[in-house]
Amino acid sequence: MIGTATREAIKTAVDGLFKGVLSRFDPGNPENVLDDPARLQRDGRLLPFHQALLTPVFNYMSSFERSFSTTLGTMFEVTAELIGQERFEESCRRYDVTGHISTAAQAGIDGIVDQIRSEGFNGEYRNYVNAVVNTFHADQISLTVRADLYLRTYEGTEFFFAMSS
Repeated sequence: MIGTATREAIKTAVDGLFKGVLSRFDPGNPENVLDDPARLQRDGRLLPFHQALLTPVFNYMSSFERSFSTTLGTMFEVTAELIGQERFEESCRRYDVTGHISTAAQAGIDGIVDQIRSEGFNGEYRNYVNAVVNTFHADQISLTVRADLYLRTYEGTEFFFAMSS
C-alpha cells in the first residue's frame, strides 16, 4: 500500500508534468513551442520536411504526441522513484552505472537486444544471461549506462531498471 504522503506527491508530480505539456502547446501561451521558428531551430526541433509535407495541424498533433509520450514515460519514472523513496534506502531516476565489459560481451548483448526488439522476448532469461557471461574475456572496456531507476535496499541490495512506456 502506498502511503498518503507518497500518493499526494505522485498526484502533484503527475499534475505538474501534464500541465507542463499542455502549457507548452497552449496557443495563448507566449512560450508556445510552435510559435517561434527561431527557437525551434535553436533547439534542433525545426522540421522542414515535416512542414513541407504536412499541414500545420498535423505538425502540431505530431509534436504534441511526441511531447505527451515523453512525458508519459517520465511520469512512470517519477512515480516509481516516489514509491521507491517510501520503501527503499535510496531511490533515484537516471542513475549512471559504470563498469567493465568485454567487447565480445557487449556485442552479444547488442545482438540479444536486437533479437528481442525484432522477435520479442521469447527465450529463457537465464539462457540470455549465460550467453553473455560465456563471452567475457580479458579485453575489457569501461562502459557507462544509465538506469531509468535505481533502488538500494536497507540491506544494500541494488536494483537497476530500464523502463519504457
